[in-house]
Amino acid sequence: KCVVCQKNEKPKAVKKLSNLSDSNLSRAQQAQKYFTLGAWTSELGPSAQARTYLLKSIDLGIPQKAHAHYLIASTYRQEKDFISAVLHYTRSFEENPPLNIFFQSRLDYADMAIEMKQYKKALDNLMYVERRQRGDYRYPEIVWKLIGVEMKMGRKLQACRWARKMYSSFPGHPLAKDWGVDLHLNKYEGESTGCVVSMKDMRYRNRRLMLAGDEQKAKKEIDELISRIKPADHFEIDVMRAEFLQAQGYPDEALKLLAKHY
Repeated sequence: KCVVCQKNEKPKAVKKLSNLSDSNLSRAQQAQKYFTLGAWTSELGPSAQARTYLLKSIDLGIPQKAHAHYLIASTYRQEKDFISAVLHYTRSFEENPPLNIFFQSRLDYADMAIEMKQYKKALDNLMYVERRQRGDYRYPEIVWKLIGVEMKMGRKLQACRWARKMYSSFPGHPLAKDWGVDLHLNKYEGESTGCVVSMKDMRYRNRRLMLAGDEQKAKKEIDELISRIKPADHFEIDVMRAEFLQAQGYPDEALKLLAKHY
């Protein structure tokens, strides 16, 4: 069990490590000591002391320079010193960081740019990560942020593109848990999206709801669509109903529902 990993044990660990004499350590060991002190101290909250430790580790030649600059940038960001944060995010990029640090730096930089209302910079960083991290667990969050950035930039068509993706592909995600079958009425940051969807989008959303284990919501949305069905949409709705019945273990009923269309 990692005792030091518990936050309430970090101050003790920091004190103990800081008391370790440099005279007993090689230069590489000193670099690792100060990097560890900086990392631990930054976890306790942003502070000048954390930055001092991390900068000393960089001066001593720590191999994880990219990570150190990322941690320094994070402390400055939390203190709203965005100019200093940008400087160290940029230095982190220049040090060819491992992918996890690189992509997290991009996402943090995007969040900071949003706070600064620099939406073009936020968009550039989000799009860079979006193209390369589509299998990442954070991908729905990236899509969600892209909706907001595109809206802030007045690009309604692009915002609706991301809203449709969120609606159809990630209906079970906590960020979109309150969204219903009518995308144009769904709220984003308190405002209706005003975006329209196709029957294809609705069908895909329904399948994704079932895959997420939310059969009750999937059935509810099908019933809502049936209540206001248009003649031209009969087939699409019946296909959706058949997919639901098939998933629930009623293949015969699903077949009967579709047979009338052939």
